[in-house]
Amino acid sequence: LKLKGASRSTTSAFLEGVVTDTTSQPLGYVHALVSKPLFEACFAALIVLNSVIMALESQYTGLKNGSTVEYPGFSQEPFEVWPWAKTTFLVFEWIFGCLFII
Repeated sequence: LKLKGASRSTTSAFLEGVVTDTTSQPLGYVHALVSKPLFEACFAALIVLNSVIMALESQYTGLKNGSTVEYPGFSQEPFEVWPWAKTTFLVFEWIFGCLFII
């Protein structure tokens, strides 16, 4: 690869810097962070935790549906069984939404 108006040594030095030094590039620090195994493990744990929260939210919705259709064994409203659920699910939705934007 030859850049117009550049000598061979300048071109080689430029390409070596691009290939080996990612921290000097504008997003080099981001790339260095997301390339780490610890970052991958943390986000894998977040995905699993989000799946658990979604399963609990589905259970809560099932309780609500069972109460609505007066299914046997569903005599209580879901907010009586899990009074904290609606707020907790909303908080987790915002937390995971913000974290997954990263």
